[in-house]
Amino acid sequence: MAFIGDGASAVVVGADSVAAAGEEEAEKPLFEIVRSKQLTLPGTSDAMRGLIREMGMTVDIVREVPSLFAGNVEAALRGLLGGPGGGLVGDVVGGDWNKMFWSMHYPGGRLVLDKVEAALGLDPAKMRASRARCSPSSTRDPNASRVPSEVAMKFITETN
Repeated sequence: MAFIGDGASAVVVGADSVAAAGEEEAEKPLFEIVRSKQLTLPGTSDAMRGLIREMGMTVDIVREVPSLFAGNVEAALRGLLGGPGGGLVGDVVGGDWNKMFWSMHYPGGRLVLDKVEAALGLDPAKMRASRARCSPSSTRDPNASRVPSEVAMKFITETN
């Protein structure tokens, strides 16, 4: 499950489903967007804002944002993954969010990760790569909207 909580946009580069001349197989995508959804919480339009300044972009968030996010994450997941007969929530997860692959980016940092982990009952290992991106020793931009390479490599090796 990948979360991007700042209204970011993305470009998806797909694979060609038809084999090229001289090739035996068509390209196979590594990732696939199955569904997407957004949830807007009423009364939160001033909870977070990005400002462009001389030093670059700064993000201001109010103190309640981590709790707002954690308090609504399960409902958002059920809305996204639910469906007839429970959809992915019932069929795959069965109420245990640890059965899912997690990569989470959010400009609120570690506190958001801690609160989401507690709200969903996640094992700490599920947020390991996301936490590494929030660490002071990380050389990566913590606000970059890209899947951590460690997580991507794990996905690739597990699916091949």
